[in-house]
Amino acid sequence: MIISVIGSSNPATREHVELAEEVGRELARRDIMVVCGGLSGIMEAVCRGAKSEGGTTIGILPGRAAAEANSYQHGLFPKRYRGPHWRGGDRRRRGLWDAF
Repeated sequence: MIISVIGSSNPATREHVELAEEVGRELARRDIMVVCGGLSGIMEAVCRGAKSEGGTTIGILPGRAAAEANSYQHGLFPKRYRGPHWRGGDRRRRGLWDAF
């Protein structure tokens, strides 16, 4: 099973980061692969938690260089958007859809 976790690169509180890390640990304990944006903040925390429990993490990088990914990824897929400019949530959904 694969679950995608999406969250802010700039989380509001330390509590959010700790919760995301615990979610990652629990997903790994249940043998669930984590897919996320692969950068910092909530996405890094969930991957850190998953990796600490031996889980697998995959980062889909939205048009960014692989060097910008967090260090808790097992696999990276840099993504460049094609076509018209996408705004807000539409752009993120489009990028995730195109990656698969």
